[in-house]
Amino acid sequence: MGVHRRSSARSGNLDRAAKAEQSLVALREATSKQNNVYWANQIEVQRREVSAWIAEKAGDKSDAVSKMRSAAELEESMDKHAVTPGPIAPAREMLAELLLLENRPKESLAEYETALKVAPNRFNAVYGAARSAEASGSEWSPSGTCRN
Repeated sequence: MGVHRRSSARSGNLDRAAKAEQSLVALREATSKQNNVYWANQIEVQRREVSAWIAEKAGDKSDAVSKMRSAAELEESMDKHAVTPGPIAPAREMLAELLLLENRPKESLAEYETALKVAPNRFNAVYGAARSAEASGSEWSPSGTCRN
């Protein structure tokens, strides 16, 4: 479900994205009332991601990066629950993609490299890092070496 919420924001459907963000707020609050901090924080990561993409589509670039960085930091502060898979699209990768969209390829590459330390060989992170390196005029290889 989180993917559909983020896609609404990324596609520019800001009304639908705002409604999705509000539903995430309500879901997070209900989960918090059940004293389930882990899942409330997982929902909050998704809410921050949606909020960041809304800000990006609304033209508030610095707010978008700040919100996405906040999502990545929260996501990385939590241990993965034993019976759940990892995130489909980690917040750190979304931050890197956002930075690349903002024409900040060197910062984007650094974020992709950070994501790859946590989840080596993820296709989207490897591909994104290569795109960021190319855009910044750097050479990069999946082993993590970068040369300007």
